[in-house]
Amino acid sequence: MTQQDRIAIIRAAGQKKKEQEAQKKEKDIEKYNAALEAVLALRPRVAELIELANQVLEAGLKFPKDGDRYRKFFSDGIRHKIGFMEHEKQPIRYIGIYNGGACGPWDFYIDGSAGFAEHEKTKERGKPDIYTLNKFQKDFSTFEAEFLAWVDGGCL
Repeated sequence: MTQQDRIAIIRAAGQKKKEQEAQKKEKDIEKYNAALEAVLALRPRVAELIELANQVLEAGLKFPKDGDRYRKFFSDGIRHKIGFMEHEKQPIRYIGIYNGGACGPWDFYIDGSAGFAEHEKTKERGKPDIYTLNKFQKDFSTFEAEFLAWVDGGCL
């Protein structure tokens, strides 16, 4: 085998690696876009829950406790669960996930019209990561069912 043959093998391997990386990047973009679309499709349901939560506050009712420290149906930076984002302040404008420092500084917010990530310290807005989008999509129906069951049960 000549030196030129070896160089051709190296270049072909390098080209193949670049093509594989480009394909992976394209697949990752497709997965991200699908996750984002799935979450954004929830906007009408999100808007309905936000409206109900604000009615609870306007009626002077308290949300139930979830343990000693936390209010049920509200997100927090410790447990990183889906919930309302304003902690019983009126008006509630978003449902989302407080990721907290250990899970990254970007929190996820969605309302009836848009979804975005917000840096917990700088308040800069950006694109949510795919992990958070997938978590939100996976957990939303459970959150919705539990909240609606509480409302349907007389907010008791």
